[in-house]
Amino acid sequence: MTMASQPLIVSTGMGEMTVVAAETNGGKSTFALNIVNHVLTQGHGVALFTIEMDRHEIIDLLVAMNCEVNRNSFNTGRFTENERKRMTVHFPRLTRLPLFIDDRAAPTAANIAERMRALAGQIKLAVVDYAQIVAPFDLRENREQQVAGIARCLRQAAMECKLPL
Repeated sequence: MTMASQPLIVSTGMGEMTVVAAETNGGKSTFALNIVNHVLTQGHGVALFTIEMDRHEIIDLLVAMNCEVNRNSFNTGRFTENERKRMTVHFPRLTRLPLFIDDRAAPTAANIAERMRALAGQIKLAVVDYAQIVAPFDLRENREQQVAGIARCLRQAAMECKLPL
């Protein structure tokens, strides 16, 4: 792995924003989902704003992680007897996890911030996967300015809600 392909993590602390950056297929979404899963299994709520995956794919991945089921089994529908047993045992607990998924096709930073504020008492973490596809405020600005505006809005919401983002 070259230095350029390793994830870059920039953390500014609780109530603020952490950015994870890497090349395409660098594992950013998988990394984020592992963090989401850990926070959920500790009994804390999570708001996941995803443009990368839809809610069904996220649920499949979380079930696969928690039930030790081969992820490809969801694509084929062919589960082993042991996989079926593990899902039967663990699925009731998984359905109670406080996960809020917003998989709108083109959310704005304002939409995400509004939802974070509405869920602030129920969640301990908010995740946006991924911020570069969030609809910009002003299409006339260059891309760098658009992404900076999105980041400022999301960081402000995280600070107000005292949530890691």
